[in-house]
Amino acid sequence: MSRESGILNQMLDRLFASIVRGASIDCKPTNSRQRLDLVEFAALQELEPFEIIRRLMSEDGTVRISGQVVKPPPRPARNQKSQSLPSSPSPIEEGEGAPDASSPDEGTVPPEQIEAEKAWARQQSVVKKLRHIAEEARTYEEDTGVYVLNIGFPLLHLPKHTTNGGPRVLAPLAFMPVQLTLSNGAKPSIEIACRYSGEDRLVPNESLFAWVERQTGTSIGDLFSDEEGTDPWRELSEITRYVCEALELDVPSWACHGLDVADADSEEAETSAPESQAIAASLADSFTEAPRRDDGDTERGLRSSAVL
Repeated sequence: MSRESGILNQMLDRLFASIVRGASIDCKPTNSRQRLDLVEFAALQELEPFEIIRRLMSEDGTVRISGQVVKPPPRPARNQKSQSLPSSPSPIEEGEGAPDASSPDEGTVPPEQIEAEKAWARQQSVVKKLRHIAEEARTYEEDTGVYVLNIGFPLLHLPKHTTNGGPRVLAPLAFMPVQLTLSNGAKPSIEIACRYSGEDRLVPNESLFAWVERQTGTSIGDLFSDEEGTDPWRELSEITRYVCEALELDVPSWACHGLDVADADSEEAETSAPESQAIAASLADSFTEAPRRDDGDTERGLRSSAVL
């Protein structure tokens, strides 16, 4: 091996090490200010989380969500003895969370009030995090010119003990670049819209593809490219089949819908509306929160989860 080849290999090793440490391969939405598990949208109590994916993959490519949780009334004034004690702002007034279960007057507060405060706090927490994510993405684009706000879906989960000594993998198979707009008001309003049309509407996770090729020696081959942006379900299915087959994972049933279309000679063939509906329905039934490091999920495979 020449000295130049050795240097090149070292550079490649460092490049792949940085890829594995990045969010494209380890997207861990928990304990992160810059990522949000889509299941957390359930706190707004309007749409099922997967419905966000379904609407973004539709022709319109836009979804609007309004927070349905109403701010609960303040707790009744404490008795005279309690009023004589030093007081601090209620957590619900601060918008930081529900009152601590160990607070002195917890036993005197109706359970309905406590549940209402917790639901309001969960909604406020999600809205606050979404606002932070939108601001961070805007700042990053202004500083670098690179747009980084995406929904990653579905997720490849490879626990650490299954990666031959490598780090844990929790990687989206594809990214959907989106715009995120939040409005204030009596009800917080959130609009998520596809940022691009055509072939950039849904893009494969190139970092994951590079990692898979390096780990397995399997080349990508010719995958369907949705140049018109009208058949994202077919594109997602082909990406999924490639990754699963390269890593010798079970291909989920939803990714097998429309194989007759995928194998058709004509590049103009599209997944039919019933096939798209079948894929979406199958995914909706299995949609779940993203795996956590401490949740005991030790099985390698694909998870019907999404991360913003």
